[in-house]
Amino acid sequence: EAGFQDGDMIVRLQDADKLPISNMLGVGDVRRLATRLEVRAIAFTPGVDGEYTTSVGALAAGQWLLRVNVFDTEGEQVVVHVEKTLLVP
Repeated sequence: EAGFQDGDMIVRLQDADKLPISNMLGVGDVRRLATRLEVRAIAFTPGVDGEYTTSVGALAAGQWLLRVNVFDTEGEQVVVHVEKTLLVP
């Protein structure tokens, strides 16, 4: 699950058993699908209940592809990879 709230991007992650994936390192990027020219690297701040937040600033209207990699606690291995298309009004 991903979206925007109060100027921040919020991603909520769960495992196959619907349990939150929390307190891990989350990094990724967001790229505009219309032009593929605008790409922003992002780092997420982990919160509670599988919630990760980041500030990406103002995004132009349209479709954006969000890609997130969540690493194990040692930061060595990707345990979750997510891609989601977001619509910015």
